[in-house]
Amino acid sequence: MRSYFICLANSKKWNNRCIGGILINIKKGNKFTIEKRFIGNYEVPKWIRPVSRSEHGEIPEYEVKGIIPMDIVEIELLSPCPSGYQSENCYYQKKTIRKVGVLEKKKENLERIKDHAENFIYLNNSNRISENEIKQVKSSLVLVKPSDINFFMQQGMNLQPQLRCSFTYHENCYNLPVTDLAFEAIYYVNNQIIRSDDFYFCISLGTLFNGYHYKLIAGIIYT
Repeated sequence: MRSYFICLANSKKWNNRCIGGILINIKKGNKFTIEKRFIGNYEVPKWIRPVSRSEHGEIPEYEVKGIIPMDIVEIELLSPCPSGYQSENCYYQKKTIRKVGVLEKKKENLERIKDHAENFIYLNNSNRISENEIKQVKSSLVLVKPSDINFFMQQGMNLQPQLRCSFTYHENCYNLPVTDLAFEAIYYVNNQIIRSDDFYFCISLGTLFNGYHYKLIAGIIYT
């Protein structure tokens, strides 16, 4: 089935890529409507994460080269393949991913597509969720509007420098790694050019690692 989504997550995964975003329906005049789904009694945007049939579901780099957050992407989806908390997963037809447009980075556009998450991002204000806690999570991608943002470098788990960000959301403080490849490239060249009053973060949950699922900033949009 031919589908369209606004790319919001743009991470490296096992030396290839992991992308995801909100499904939309394109109408005449380049207008669009957001596909929705129900969680309990309220509607939320319907997210999609295209996955391959490889062991970790990563997408080959060459298939998504050049795609960044806020691009409108066309894709041929085959069948849903949810995996526990990763309810957004869906198999796709190889070599059908292509950029067909760009959603302007205007505050009104981002307000339309952001999620109204609960007080915590994924159950708590920690940087991770335990293997037992993950059973309570119904999705693994969310777009939020943070405040009190501070980017900085820190030694990561692999002892290499890692870009991280501390921020506040609903009066809760977080400190998470940044995995958005496009944003990293800009930051490393000149972090002084990144100035904005309005940031939006796509937060994802990683796969199990040493008994925990870690929260990641998989996409950063600023106006």
